[in-house]
Amino acid sequence: MAEPDSGNSGGRRWQGVDPVDRRTERKLKLIEAGIDLLAAEGPTAVTMREVCRRAGLTGRYFYESFDNRDTFLFHIFDLVVDDAEQTITQAIATAPGDPAEATVHIARAFTDFLVEDPRRGQVLLIQSVTSELYAHGRELTGRFTAIVEVLKASFTAEGGELPRDDAYTDRWDPLAVFGALAFVYQDWLLHPGDVGAEGISSYIGHLITSLTGVGAVGRAGGTGGGGRD
Repeated sequence: MAEPDSGNSGGRRWQGVDPVDRRTERKLKLIEAGIDLLAAEGPTAVTMREVCRRAGLTGRYFYESFDNRDTFLFHIFDLVVDDAEQTITQAIATAPGDPAEATVHIARAFTDFLVEDPRRGQVLLIQSVTSELYAHGRELTGRFTAIVEVLKASFTAEGGELPRDDAYTDRWDPLAVFGALAFVYQDWLLHPGDVGAEGISSYIGHLITSLTGVGAVGRAGGTGGGGRD
């Protein structure tokens, strides 16, 4: 989500924006405060007054970077979505050729993304279904469901035969997988128990291959629970 940037006092980089001047540094402080609030308390807590209080800035600095509170809310949500999409895209590019193994590889990359900054999971998978963000988040769903088509294409390119492949599966398989993964990750984030990143990633790989019929789950490393790591 944010990468260390030791070359300046801002300390963070968001989507290629370097904090090279005071205005950008102020904007990054507002973003960090907004993400904190959104993840911990939900969209209703993200007000101009509270964001500025947490960032240690006055309202005039909020409006030098954002038109209004709603614009700011969607902006910080989109930043997390953009980083998640980039993580998945990179995982797809480096995934092994076997579709079943690829699903676990991609799931582990996304799981690690969530673990590295717990706010990400709260924003993407929990706060995104709240009333203020649901419609906006729904518009962005297609950016993640494309992974299902990538796996299908990889599987069939290697001579695999899908148990069903028609207009219905083309339309609804991606949504079915996305919905299932969202609820599984929600449960894990809220009640992880003794299931670690390896365990949830293995199960996600099993879930995707089961729902889409792409590959033998047994080659994906099993479905053991695994401890937290």
